[in-house]
Amino acid sequence: MQKTINSREFAALCAVRPEMFSWFFGAGASASAGIPTGYAMIADFKKRLFCRQSGVSSQEVDTNDSMWVDRINLFLSKRTDYPGINHPSEYAWAFEASYPSPDERRSYIENAIRKGTPSYAHRVLASLMCTRHVPCMFTTNFDPLIEHASTLADQKLDPSRRVHLTVSAIDNSDRATLCMEESRWPLLV
Repeated sequence: MQKTINSREFAALCAVRPEMFSWFFGAGASASAGIPTGYAMIADFKKRLFCRQSGVSSQEVDTNDSMWVDRINLFLSKRTDYPGINHPSEYAWAFEASYPSPDERRSYIENAIRKGTPSYAHRVLASLMCTRHVPCMFTTNFDPLIEHASTLADQKLDPSRRVHLTVSAIDNSDRATLCMEESRWPLLV
């Protein structure tokens, strides 16, 4: 059974032994840095499909207006291939339907990521990583903002104290294994 502690106990423990913790960084950090969330991207994909197939101008459609959201969802629900609102495959379906080629999808993501600038949270966590207070961080985000912030924080340190963040992703999981085996911290997965 996992022990639960309150926020005061957590703060005290984290202050004394910060290296005991790994952190999880989610979409909120990217959103606060100016990168659209998955939900915003789904809304954009669905809007594009709706406008392309219905002939409605995209300038008329406001995906923040519930009337338009309902109208788009009703329109898409009539498609036999549409998985449904909030279905686990809705993001992939809408993305591939809006941008059929892998190059188009890659370009879309690259353009979305370019909008981001490391937020205060990115900079604080990067500073904690570079000062060895946060050894390991996990994220589902695919933007490089933690890496950018870490590079900036690392450069402010004396060269003898720099840590050089190790980044591991699906395509290089061996890097994470090596980092953990050799205690080569900090690690971003």
